[in-house]
Amino acid sequence: MYKAREAYKHLRFLMKKAQVIQRRFRLYLFQKQTKDRVEELTNESLYVWREMMDEFQQKWSYIRSKTRVEVHIPSISVEELKRISMEKFLQRENA
Repeated sequence: MYKAREAYKHLRFLMKKAQVIQRRFRLYLFQKQTKDRVEELTNESLYVWREMMDEFQQKWSYIRSKTRVEVHIPSISVEELKRISMEKFLQRENA
């Protein structure tokens, strides 16, 4: 009985250590997947931006020849603390 109990204790000890290793490995895989996903999204965003820039360059002569209108949107330039406490700030700024 003593040998069986000691073997069981040793087995539980090894199982706990294996669980720690498994958790760490899962965390590593999750971090790696997240890093790969962020890189993929960054590359995708960069690809979309480059496509847009290529299209803009191709149409630049047409865009340059057209008349354009500049729209200036005024805003209330006050400190953040004052903006938070101002009553109906968004309505005032849009007005």
